[in-house]
Amino acid sequence: MAAKKTSKKRVSGRKAVGKKKYGCPNEGRKYSLEGLVREMARNPELAKFIRGLLCAAHAGDKDATECLRSYYELGDSDLKKLCIPKTQKISLLQSDCTVCNTDLFLLDVPAYVAAKARSRKR
Repeated sequence: MAAKKTSKKRVSGRKAVGKKKYGCPNEGRKYSLEGLVREMARNPELAKFIRGLLCAAHAGDKDATECLRSYYELGDSDLKKLCIPKTQKISLLQSDCTVCNTDLFLLDVPAYVAAKARSRKR
């Protein structure tokens, strides 16, 4: 018996994309700060997912923090672009700090705005 062929619909010359599911840990590569902000702006579903993890991480959920770290890695170049002083870079780049999560604060506003983008368009 011949295998069924499936066709993918094209919308405006682009492949139609279904709802992508996100999970922990991230199976793909880590995003930089700028990369994750851009992706959240383009994809409100990802923004909602990241925002939920941020809320849980700020409340002390270590699993949420670990999951976020699988999606996002703050680099020195990210901090240079933001003009963060050297004295602050040290605390932001401390990955072994289990309580502070100060680097995650850089994602809060973009995640909130991008997650709300879809509800404003409706």
